Amino acid sequence: MPWALAAAVVCFATGACGPGPGAAEDTILRFVDAVQAEDLGALRCLLAGAAAGPEADAAAFEAWARSRYEEYSGGRDRGGVTLGDDGIVLVKTFALGKGTYYRVDEVRGVGPDEMRADATVRFGYGQIDLSGWTPGTIFYVAGATPGVIHAVEVPAGHEEITEEVLDTVVVRWSLVRQAAGNGCADRWAVASAVPVEGTAKSVLLTWTF
Repeated sequence: MPWALAAAVVCFATGACGPGPGAAEDTILRFVDAVQAEDLGALRCLLAGAAAGPEADAAAFEAWARSRYEEYSGGRDRGGVTLGDDGIVLVKTFALGKGTYYRVDEVRGVGPDEMRADATVRFGYGQIDLSGWTPGTIFYVAGATPGVIHAVEVPAGHEEITEEVLDTVVVRWSLVRQAAGNGCADRWAVASAVPVEGTAKSVLLTWTF
């Protein structure tokens, strides 16, 4: 699994520390796992509103979710994606490479049925082991600006390739309580997941082949 999640949670104000931190961590972990596994059944329950109401259409949701994966794949190959706020393209983009690590730093209650969680995403691009990779192999890394993606191709001979890549960024998760229904249990679900403006930090990396 190319990512990990740990909690170093600080609760603020309002007495919202009850189930918040553990529920936030669990919801984010399950969401990231579902996105990576392309488990559309789990995603339908983990995205707020996707399974709400008697009119909810599982087939329509799956078609929409697959379109988000296609947007990610096409954008990756073009050098960049629009992250959006649903979290799917964000998770796929930030899982590029090896060793992506999520740390939940703060959880704030926003009333009884909504909370906000800030999680620092740390990237491990400097630890990618390129030994044994054959010439022509392409690997992708997230660029310094969230949404930018660099394709790095292993050269045929000795060469150095330098890119500015993400080192850390804070993602703000808005989570809301969802009632049971349409095959989903009562749960917390993701209403949005977006990078916090001004929190992206980058590093200049050089790979020697």
